[in-house]
Amino acid sequence: MPEPIYNQDMALPRAVLAFALLGGLCGCGEAPTPPTEVSRSPQMAVLRPVCTPVRNEIHCTETVSERDRGTVDVTTSATWSVADSNLSDGLAASSSARVASPGVIIPLRQGNIAIHVRYLGERSVATHTYAVDPAAPAVPLAPYLTGFVSEVDGMSAIAGVRVEIVDGDYDSGKSATTLINGYYFIEHLRMARSFTVRASKSGYLTSEATHPGFADGGSGDPEPSSLHFRLTRASAN
Repeated sequence: MPEPIYNQDMALPRAVLAFALLGGLCGCGEAPTPPTEVSRSPQMAVLRPVCTPVRNEIHCTETVSERDRGTVDVTTSATWSVADSNLSDGLAASSSARVASPGVIIPLRQGNIAIHVRYLGERSVATHTYAVDPAAPAVPLAPYLTGFVSEVDGMSAIAGVRVEIVDGDYDSGKSATTLINGYYFIEHLRMARSFTVRASKSGYLTSEATHPGFADGGSGDPEPSSLHFRLTRASAN
């Protein structure tokens, strides 16, 4: 039997996620760059921006934690940018929204965006991405669903597996193909909606699993962010 693997506590460690994102080094094309969540300076930590939809706009603040002064608001002195993904470096500007003023994002057209911020050389990204529309309120999204697709041993990666949401309301039809290291990323998913994910590849039995829907965890990140599969090889006739 094909075996989907889901565990609410199986969010990928940052080191594993970074390794997965480096799949392009193995011949599978250019890979996204994981964002810096928090700086590791002993004197200062750049925290994640806090963002709130305000009608069709998104208003954010940026703070740093300093050893001597505590938490300091640096919204106006930070550099803000809007990109199409939070897996990018944030330098390629999105065509769906723009920064109107520090921490204030306004939509230009319908689309999905990620909010990046830089301060004193450190980079961070908002916990949610957003669906924006000049004529509708901004909607917080889960930045991505990721996972590892392997043989039944749970270790041997399978590249070229199509991973698709098959009954996800707004997200039905969104898909990705596993990289050479077995990882996939499906971006910009609605919160609080369960959905079914299908993993399929010629030569293997198709597997399906149900995701319970994203909810904000203790750190503010939408969870669970991972759904893994073990595929069984189809028997030769």
